[in-house]
Amino acid sequence: MNDSSEYDDAIEFISKVLKEDYGIEDAEHQLTYETQELDKGNVYSFSLSEEEDLLSQWRGYTPNGGYCLSFDSAQLTQMMQSQGLRIGKCLYDEKEKRDVIHKHIAGIPPEQYKSSYHIGPSREPRGDTPEEKALDAINIEREVELSSQHKRERDKYDYNMEIFERARIYAPLFKHEKFSEEKEWRIIAVKRELPELREGKSFLVPYLKIPIVEDLKKDALHKVKIIVGPGPHMELARRACELLDILSKDITISKIPFRNW
Repeated sequence: MNDSSEYDDAIEFISKVLKEDYGIEDAEHQLTYETQELDKGNVYSFSLSEEEDLLSQWRGYTPNGGYCLSFDSAQLTQMMQSQGLRIGKCLYDEKEKRDVIHKHIAGIPPEQYKSSYHIGPSREPRGDTPEEKALDAINIEREVELSSQHKRERDKYDYNMEIFERARIYAPLFKHEKFSEEKEWRIIAVKRELPELREGKSFLVPYLKIPIVEDLKKDALHKVKIIVGPGPHMELARRACELLDILSKDITISKIPFRNW
C-alpha cells in the first residue's frame, strides 16, 4: 500500500466503530499493534474500476497518455484462486463501512456481542442481610460464577483477536468518500515473500509479480479490451497496440475531449 495514511485512516475508523458500537476499548491499540506486526509493506493491492473511460482517472493516473485494460473475469478468478488472493469492492460511504464492520469484521450485531460478554453496567453489589445472603446462593455459587467469568474473559480475548485479524484484511477496502467516483475494486495480497522493486516518484516501490495466466502464449489473455487514453498521438497508440499478439483486437480510443499537451 503506497498510501500508508489511507490504511491508517481505515484502521482508525474500524477502531472507532468497535469502541462505540461494541465497547471494545482497546481496539485502536490492538489493531495498531497488529498492523505494525504485519508491516504495511506486506499488504499489496491491484486496483480495478467499474468505469472504463473516466476523465478523473486519465488525469490522475496517466498525465502523459495511457491505456485502460479490461480483463476476463474468469481468468482473474482462476488467478486469484491459484495465488490465494481475494477481491473486494472499495467502500466509501460511512454507513456501508459500518455495516461491513458489523457483518464481516465483528461478525455479530453489537447487542449480541455485549450480551455474550456482559458488556455494560456492572452488577449491583449484594446486600448484607441474611435474606440477601441466602438469595446470593452462598460461596459455592460465587466460585462457579468467578470461574465462568474467567472463561468469558478468555473467550472474549480469543474472539477479539479474530475480529482484529479480519479488520486487517478489510482495511485496504476502506477509502475516503471523495474517491467514490472511481468505483474501485481491489485484489488484495498479504505476502511476506521478497518483493520486486521498481522506480517510484520519490522512493523504490515494492511490488509482487503475479501472472494472470501461468503460460503466456498467443491469445492466452481472453476478452482483453483496450481503450487508448487522451494523448497527442492516439491513433498511432491504437495501431501500436494491434502489434501485440497476446492482446485482443478490441482496441478503441477514448471519447473524452481532454487535452493537456
